[in-house]
Amino acid sequence: MAAPLVAPAVTSAATTKAKKRPSPISFTAKLGSEARRGGNGSLSLRIAINPKRLDATMTQLRVYTPSALDLALSGLGLDECSVARERFAEVMVSTPTPVTCPGNALIATGSARAELRFSTDEVITAEGSVGLYAGANQSSDPGLVTIVESRHPVATQLLYSGTLFDAPRPYGIGIQIRTPPLPAMPLDATTAITRMSLTIGSPSIVYTRRDNGYDVRYQPASIPIPRSCPKRGFRFWAELRFRDAPRRTAVAYAPCPRRSPRG
Repeated sequence: MAAPLVAPAVTSAATTKAKKRPSPISFTAKLGSEARRGGNGSLSLRIAINPKRLDATMTQLRVYTPSALDLALSGLGLDECSVARERFAEVMVSTPTPVTCPGNALIATGSARAELRFSTDEVITAEGSVGLYAGANQSSDPGLVTIVESRHPVATQLLYSGTLFDAPRPYGIGIQIRTPPLPAMPLDATTAITRMSLTIGSPSIVYTRRDNGYDVRYQPASIPIPRSCPKRGFRFWAELRFRDAPRRTAVAYAPCPRRSPRG
């Protein structure tokens, strides 16, 4: 609110509005530069947590996608990545043999950043690449497998389970990723994800199909984009759950892409 031209002699605390504290959660959604209305395109989602405003460990991430962008109609996730439950319980894969998934199960690529907190003053930042794969069904929901390949400070593999589910209206498909804390961390250290980004249907994803006895590499069809688009863009909703803090929610709008040359 703009300050008055002449300030009153006394300002009542009851009439002074407190400044709204900025949210510790940042959530953005964006369709790829190749996306066209009436065509197909990739979708980038990014979640960031400001550790200075929220010192908590995220245990679950949920993203509700708009019903107009139907992930089920893409050509992604043709194969299934099968992982035993006990491997998910490990979280950090400790065996010499890492988990590998079929290339035709890859749905999204991205990156993640986490903080290893040994104390208030001793914090180490870890980074890695992310692959999101189609997994085995969990009850009646399609399963997801998230693999994080950590590069710094230690080269290791992290494994998270998840599902696709029917989100409440006006949304369509929901994406759920469970991110439990790493077990048996040294010196009672905790790990907290502070950033995760995923590009569903990334142009870098390449599948293989059998054609006349030969393996042919091709780029699978990404998310179908409708010809019409809401004025504010496509609306997304995110919910983050934490081990030691109340859940947080955020809304993001993906701007409308250009129209396809076909109309």
